[in-house]
Amino acid sequence: MKVEERTIGSLISKKHVFIVPPFQRRYAWKQYNFEELIEDINCIMEGDKKRHFMGTLVFKPDSKNCHFIIIDGQQRLATFTIILTVLRSLSHKYAPTKTREIEKHLTVKGNPRFKPSLHDQDAFNILLNNPEGLQKVKHKHVKAGYDFFLDKIKNFIDTTKGKKPSHFSNFLKTVLSNMVFVEIVLTGDDDAHAIFESINYAGVPLTQADLARNFILSLVKNGKDQERLNNDYWRPIENKIEESISDVNGKAKKSEFQKTLRDFLRAVLVIEKQKYISTTDLFRELRSFFHSGHVEDKLEILRNEVEQYCKFINPELEHSKKLRSKLQRLVDLKMTTYYPVLLVLYRSLAKEEITVKDLERALQYIESFVVRRAFNSKVSRDLNQVFARITKQLILKKGKNLSKILKDEKWTGDEHFKTCFVSSSIYATAPATARFALESIERFKSAGKELQLGKSIQIEHVFPQQAKFDDWDDTDLSDLNKSMHVMGNLSLTAYNPLLGNHCFKEKKKVYKKSPFWLTKIIAKNETWTKAEIEKRGERLLRVAMKIWPGPPSSKQ
Repeated sequence: MKVEERTIGSLISKKHVFIVPPFQRRYAWKQYNFEELIEDINCIMEGDKKRHFMGTLVFKPDSKNCHFIIIDGQQRLATFTIILTVLRSLSHKYAPTKTREIEKHLTVKGNPRFKPSLHDQDAFNILLNNPEGLQKVKHKHVKAGYDFFLDKIKNFIDTTKGKKPSHFSNFLKTVLSNMVFVEIVLTGDDDAHAIFESINYAGVPLTQADLARNFILSLVKNGKDQERLNNDYWRPIENKIEESISDVNGKAKKSEFQKTLRDFLRAVLVIEKQKYISTTDLFRELRSFFHSGHVEDKLEILRNEVEQYCKFINPELEHSKKLRSKLQRLVDLKMTTYYPVLLVLYRSLAKEEITVKDLERALQYIESFVVRRAFNSKVSRDLNQVFARITKQLILKKGKNLSKILKDEKWTGDEHFKTCFVSSSIYATAPATARFALESIERFKSAGKELQLGKSIQIEHVFPQQAKFDDWDDTDLSDLNKSMHVMGNLSLTAYNPLLGNHCFKEKKKVYKKSPFWLTKIIAKNETWTKAEIEKRGERLLRVAMKIWPGPPSSKQ
């Protein structure tokens, strides 16, 4: 590799065209990025510092050394293209003699010097040819950048004392001569992606999706093949996941998308590698997976699996009503640890190694296994490792004998479950499972009734977490504290703030009016002691045994 220090001016004074590969992400700088950059420029203009270091730019030249493929730095080069376009527009008013100089920085033989990825091409073409036309462009980041720098630079020139042409020239000189990069030009032997990963740069952090896409498509050297694989495989995978994420908008949806893509890649790799893969090791294992075969074949695997995977995050995509219902219950458990097992089961269904009935039973087994295990404090709670082992065994069994595999992984039997269910402080160890169990029991007992169990419904501790000791019998306080988080002391209510830390006598008045069976039965008690908690726990247990039966005695 060749390493040199470059200013923006020296970088764009050559005849090179800078090309963003088709698989790179869109231009993504936002208001705070623009503000940081203009502040750095102003510091130089005001004499606080002589230069500002903008990080590293990494290029890979083509065979004729005329075009530089941008490995790292597209966001910053795109931003300086926007700034120079603003300066070109303002030069007509403040310094007409500078217009041609700026034009040479923006173009090479009449063509754009900076060629963005396919997603950004329309916006940057309009930027260079007719900036006013950006008002009609959907690409908000390019338009926002142009408007921001136009306002800031114009305001600087107009409000600074002295001659305006001089202020314009000083600003242009600062941008071209005082904004410094380290330029790395790779040679044929350099691993572009490895270098890209290791560099810290000033800009928008790459997401898991960006890293995965950039790495995978960097393995293909031909630009047209990169674009084809991106359009035929990677983008459909991203689109499918994005479409499957419902009831989330804005930044929350972007965050959920990144998490879902990460979990999807991990689930597929657990199957393909047949081992546990941590989030930390995910990218390393992804590299290994794609280095072990043909890139398009590996992408084909991902594209095929995403069709099934999206059913796990949005069960409405599942055509079978019974499967849809069982998948929704697994979604309500709010876990992703068993998704590799679900993918194996759906693979086996597609190959006709198991039937739809087998799959229905398997989903029921998984739910029972997870819930029963949550109440058992004597087993490992690292379900990611547990389900990685289950996945490997299930592949060997071609999707069959799941009940036997789960039993070998300590699927809690009836006798032990009876003890654990009543005595386990489930709210303290697994609050999400506690809520799932309460809601499941309520639905079972209220079959046929329309229930509203949304976010407004909260878990109620009958003996409260911050009890006023004067409201409770002193002789029972020690036992009540020990039983605070067990199932017998938990219920569901929409009036949690109202109930607060009141005594049992006051709470009973609200419990009597509750629409929930779980809560209404509490009001029949005159007192609330350890004995009542155990009795209610045993009553809930009888329902739980029907919802989550233990391991079957014979292979299914």
